Amino acid sequence: MESLGLKLRYHLEQERSEHGTEVDETAVDRLARAIDDVADSVEHAIKDEAVKADVKDILAALPGALADTFNHVAAEVRTALEKRDGSPDHLEQGDPGGPSRADE
Repeated sequence: MESLGLKLRYHLEQERSEHGTEVDETAVDRLARAIDDVADSVEHAIKDEAVKADVKDILAALPGALADTFNHVAAEVRTALEKRDGSPDHLEQGDPGGPSRADE
């Protein structure tokens, strides 16, 4: 994390020299400390067994949640197409209802 801080400071100094702008060093130092604090928190969190268990549970539930979302979207699209076309027949036959390459 320290190397990130050094790289950010390097780019800040480069920006200042290229454009002649002044930078509030106190603000930069506060930002650097905040980044360090976040990095420390993340480091401690990934070592916490309870956090690992929560992440594992979330990752296990994710495929089902995505599938439910896609199924819901598909149902909404199907309903919209039925309203537009008046019948779902073309959907059941695998025809999306649009022109095919043969029609072009």
